[in-house]
Amino acid sequence: MASITHNFSVAELENVVKYGEPVHLGGLNTVTLRAAVRVLANAGLVNVEARDISNMSKDLAKRTIRLAFEGRPAPEVPEPVELEVEAEEAPEAPKAPQEVVVHGNGLEATLLQGLLPYIQTTIDQNVQKQTGDIQALVKQFVNEVAPREIVIQDKIKDIEYKLPQMVHKSVPKLIAIAEARKIHGKAVHCQLVGPAGTGKTHAVHQVADACGLDYYPTSVGPQTSKTDLLGFKDAHGNYNESLVYKAVKHGGILLLDEFDSANAGVVTILNSILANDVASFPNGEVVEVHKDFVCFIACNTFGRGGDRQYVGRNQLDLASLDRFVVVEFDLDEALETALVTGVAPNRQLKTFQPRQVSEAEIGQLLADYRRWRKRAEESSERVHIGQRSIIFGVILLKAGFERDEIDEMAVWKGVSKDIRSRIAA
Repeated sequence: MASITHNFSVAELENVVKYGEPVHLGGLNTVTLRAAVRVLANAGLVNVEARDISNMSKDLAKRTIRLAFEGRPAPEVPEPVELEVEAEEAPEAPKAPQEVVVHGNGLEATLLQGLLPYIQTTIDQNVQKQTGDIQALVKQFVNEVAPREIVIQDKIKDIEYKLPQMVHKSVPKLIAIAEARKIHGKAVHCQLVGPAGTGKTHAVHQVADACGLDYYPTSVGPQTSKTDLLGFKDAHGNYNESLVYKAVKHGGILLLDEFDSANAGVVTILNSILANDVASFPNGEVVEVHKDFVCFIACNTFGRGGDRQYVGRNQLDLASLDRFVVVEFDLDEALETALVTGVAPNRQLKTFQPRQVSEAEIGQLLADYRRWRKRAEESSERVHIGQRSIIFGVILLKAGFERDEIDEMAVWKGVSKDIRSRIAA
């Protein structure tokens, strides 16, 4: 009896079909039976498509082979049915509980095992408490580091000036000087004198922001010309406005940086603008100086010429320097530390409140300044105590400054202690 083995061949199948003997199909798997059907199909003994053979079940393959031996057509192969199975999300694996192992034996182990629930509860409570403590510390640290504000209250004008905490110690003083224009109706212009890199330019910007004024910064130097300061007309007759023109006409704080490096003859063209109520510009316009115009100049020297550190600084005309009060802008080490660490300095800056000034105070200031003026003229020292010194002194008294501060800003202006002692004796 012929049979199909697992390693059947075409000849073997043909021999089986030729003699029509029964075929032993038992024990053959589905893959082998499909292979047998494929051999029969290739021999033209069954009419079955290749893809149908791949979809045949084991029983259908057996039946196809038997029908081929009987000379009958192969049965139809049903179309495969595709079932859409919605994928289920894999459940999250439960976290394995932390197992507490009790070492030891006997009574000790028994007692420890009984205390485990209490110990675990205590540990959880301590962890929660420590977490809360850490969060509180972080919140406290953030509040300390976050920028804070200095609020300067002008009691007479009922205005608040808000400043960030990261400010130079002299900024409140500069604000009081800038706002002094509201007391007298005329601005007090200010000269800042200090080493390079102390933050003079940035401080003036903060003053402008605090006072709600526009900020017009520009640098001057040996090559600065009259047209740089006042503007000019181009070839088409159009006037090119300068920052000086904009500040004078529209109001705001004008900063002339590196002022002591400028040509002394050129900067004298600003004298009339700083002292008078009107100013003329190259476009032929005579501009009324805005009530909110304030000029700051930033210098490394007091305008008496260069020194061993700032050799390129010029000696400025006394008529120009007379139009400014002077604030010595030294290095603020507390601010320097804050800028490095990012932590705002914990300090209370001095603020200035406008006040009523008595006739006696004004009389004393007049007497002192006139006496000092006479001695300065007799000594031939380069100390000028003019009418503006007296006017600035009275305005600053009303702005809330102390007399010693006023004398430094309006009279002495960096004069050495020896000269000062001889004049004010």
